[in-house]
Amino acid sequence: MMLEKGSRLVMAGDSVTDCNRNYTLPPCFWSTWGDGYVHVVYSSLLAFAPDRNIMVINQGVSGNTSEDLKVRWDKDIMTLNPDYVSVMIGINDVWRHFDSVVRQEKLIDRNQFHANLREIMNRTVPSVKKVFLMTPVMFEINKNEPMFVMLREYDAVIRKVAEEFDQPFIDCQSRVDAVLKYQHPYMFTTDRVHPNLPGHMILAKCFLDAVGLE
Repeated sequence: MMLEKGSRLVMAGDSVTDCNRNYTLPPCFWSTWGDGYVHVVYSSLLAFAPDRNIMVINQGVSGNTSEDLKVRWDKDIMTLNPDYVSVMIGINDVWRHFDSVVRQEKLIDRNQFHANLREIMNRTVPSVKKVFLMTPVMFEINKNEPMFVMLREYDAVIRKVAEEFDQPFIDCQSRVDAVLKYQHPYMFTTDRVHPNLPGHMILAKCFLDAVGLE
């Protein structure tokens, strides 16, 4: 497995990562992993690689865009001295184009999204062993649905940045699409974006496969 004994893994993102984590306790105290894929990753590493003693820290913040994550990156991520970092961000960058237009909020286009990711990577890659870039997901059957189409365009930006910095790219959306050939999205989510436990299991499996947990 890629994660060495005593490694420190910080998992960053938005509400899908946050997933009701406890902000009041120090990292790795009970309930700080939240109820989602981060907790599944931690539990799997503890159960199936017990000799590694891998520290998993959830640093997702609900509502974050790539801009928000960039602003808090040094304080919330790099001060934790991670060996490995995972990033799942972008669903809010896309979603705001569809649910916040009348609020006249600042909308993050693909160029700005690209710039935000590059800045995060520039701050991080020299100081850690690997940065895992995970695609955000939608549980959507209609591949022509406008928000889904835009999300895949932003996923292409994530892939491009991963290639540019020679870091692992994890296409979670493709794994979700494969599952939806057999099950309806409502088996995994009520709003197409925030997964239930089976949905989070898919995301966790994507990450665990990438690090080579058997």
